[in-house]
Amino acid sequence: MTVNHSSSGAVTADSFIAIMNEKFKSGAGIFLTVTGNSMQPFLSDKCDKVYLTEITEKPNTGDIIFYRRTDGSCVLHRIVKCSKDGFYFAGDAQNFIEGPLNGDLFLAECKSALRRGKFINEKNFIWFFFKHIWRRIIPVRRFIMSLYSKICVKKSR
Repeated sequence: MTVNHSSSGAVTADSFIAIMNEKFKSGAGIFLTVTGNSMQPFLSDKCDKVYLTEITEKPNTGDIIFYRRTDGSCVLHRIVKCSKDGFYFAGDAQNFIEGPLNGDLFLAECKSALRRGKFINEKNFIWFFFKHIWRRIIPVRRFIMSLYSKICVKKSR
């Protein structure tokens, strides 16, 4: 996997993780440009950036976690369920749930982002909506996104 780190361009996942861990040691976080469509409509491919910080508390349902899968790929997804078996994840554009995953795979958490050029965090209504409401409607997301796309097409005509 390659990731876009805002100050150095595209780097390998291993290089990014090393840079990220150095930032964490100094108490800082790091921006990561979103790549891929799995977190749409909340975060857009190559447009939005997330601010990753060290995980200091046990993650909760609705949190966005940057983690490494057992196959080595790195992913930024939202926790949709916590249980004694582990954590379950889905991207905001996805209808399937991945898990249970062990917390040992977690690399960082996202508590703020640059979305469409504006800084947002957990106090923002959009963040609240995706953290608390959007994650609960996984079965109907496809229908909602289809309807939303049709409305956007009509507006652009």
